[in-house]
Amino acid sequence: MKILRLDLLAFGPFTGQTLCFDEGNHGLHLVYGPNEAGKTSSLRALRQFLYGIPHQSQDNFIHANNRLRIGGLLADKSGARLEAIRRKGRANTLRGEDDSSIIDDSRLLEIVGQMPEQVFSTRFAIGYSELQKGGKMILESEGELGEILFSASAGFATNLRRVQQSLAQDMDELFKPSATASKPRINSALNELTAARKQTTSLQAKSANWLQLDQSLETASSELTTRQQTLLSTRARHHRLERGKRSLPLIASRDVLLEELATVIETPLLPEGFSEKRSECISKREGLVGAMKTAKDSIKRLEEAAQQIVIVPGILEHQSRIKELYAELAVIRKATKDRPKREAELDNAKTNAETILKGLGRAPLLQTEGLQLTKKQKQRIQS
Repeated sequence: MKILRLDLLAFGPFTGQTLCFDEGNHGLHLVYGPNEAGKTSSLRALRQFLYGIPHQSQDNFIHANNRLRIGGLLADKSGARLEAIRRKGRANTLRGEDDSSIIDDSRLLEIVGQMPEQVFSTRFAIGYSELQKGGKMILESEGELGEILFSASAGFATNLRRVQQSLAQDMDELFKPSATASKPRINSALNELTAARKQTTSLQAKSANWLQLDQSLETASSELTTRQQTLLSTRARHHRLERGKRSLPLIASRDVLLEELATVIETPLLPEGFSEKRSECISKREGLVGAMKTAKDSIKRLEEAAQQIVIVPGILEHQSRIKELYAELAVIRKATKDRPKREAELDNAKTNAETILKGLGRAPLLQTEGLQLTKKQKQRIQS
């Protein structure tokens, strides 16, 4: 198996970080960084990408459990590649690069050679704490067997003692506990830190100066508060005067209006609804004015027509008779108008009478003299 890329999408302290191991033709890649940079978290992410994120995860302090994501690109010994994303869950936690399609864990186990997680952790995922524990066990055993077993389990190809000697030499180059040592890098850095601290102390204000400055600051703060209160009071007075200045034209207008009001103060108040009644009266007045104009025009036309009438001499002597005839004219006109209706009613009555007479076996309607009742017969019927 070859690890080509490790994607720390959402895991531990990482968000969207990627470690690429597919650039160049190198058989070994070294990942280094200062303490708390995330080296152990990256190693833990690799193991959990291959074998799953445990139920009780210690890497969910930034990303919630349902948001944890670890991605990676692996290649088997034939060169076939597998790109996947591991999420936290109980089943189907290995997904494709789209984080949706499900990949069987058996495909991943084929790439790692069916190696169990415990064996992988012992051989390829030893952390700092495991190294400390193994070294302590070797030193306590004081035998070659412990060195060989630890070397084999850790995958070291060289003798552990030579490695220890090399590490001790590197440690001497980095740090010596002697107070006079200055060449090792850590000692040199400590000396620089001490000098920087001294310079910082010399630049800092002394306690007496600090107290004086603190008292001056308190006095200035008190004065600032007083000035701010004075400023607020002055602004309030300024705003009040500005409102008074803007009110001067209104006051002058008020005086003029009061004088005008005094001239009409005794005017009676109009009753409620006066405006509607006034509008109604104006409307009626306009209608009456129009009707009056129409009547005047009619009178004018009638006067003009009367002037054109020619009076026949002697006709005024029959004035009363003319009025009687004029009154009868209306009756005649009405009778003439109702005559067709009355004639129709007469025809209908004749038809009904003939029908009744035929039913009684009597003479036709033309011989009706014998049908009329005498006065005695009418009284007898009525009584």
